[in-house]
Amino acid sequence: MSGKTTFMRSLGVGALLAHLGTGVPAQAMTISFLQGVITNMHVEDNILMGESYFFAEVKRMKLTAEKLLQPQPHIVLMDELFKGTNVHDAYECTRAVVEGLLHHPNHIMILSTHLYEVAQHFSSEPGIFFDYFVTEMTQDGHYKFTYELKPGISNDRIGYRILQKEGVIDLLKKR
Repeated sequence: MSGKTTFMRSLGVGALLAHLGTGVPAQAMTISFLQGVITNMHVEDNILMGESYFFAEVKRMKLTAEKLLQPQPHIVLMDELFKGTNVHDAYECTRAVVEGLLHHPNHIMILSTHLYEVAQHFSSEPGIFFDYFVTEMTQDGHYKFTYELKPGISNDRIGYRILQKEGVIDLLKKR
């Protein structure tokens, strides 16, 4: 809700439009020539093939890894990897993927994650830059998204607050 996915999609669309030679709906954009845009953003399970959401994520990451073997640069957009498994496995898988991505510095890679521990693990890695979208929160439980991108790692924890504010907890307590 703070704008991460929309921001990443905008980067991908902007890169694509720039490479097509058309106008980019932005105040300004500077980009090098890229071989392509790779996304891990819209992954779906396949019930007919018996493939779970997590397996679809793994297959998409494998395709991404194969593309990254090419020396020509790509922009790679990865939105919350490994949502289809438990938090521990998601952390282990995301950490392993990021460690692998560090071996491919010719590419521009953008990853969003809610796994705070992953960000903390790589916080001192010189090849990784961290940015987050600001969320303003008040003591009375209200929040507002500013869509302002700032350097650093977010400490915001608003999921439960949103669940409460939308009345989900109260509805579930009713008989």
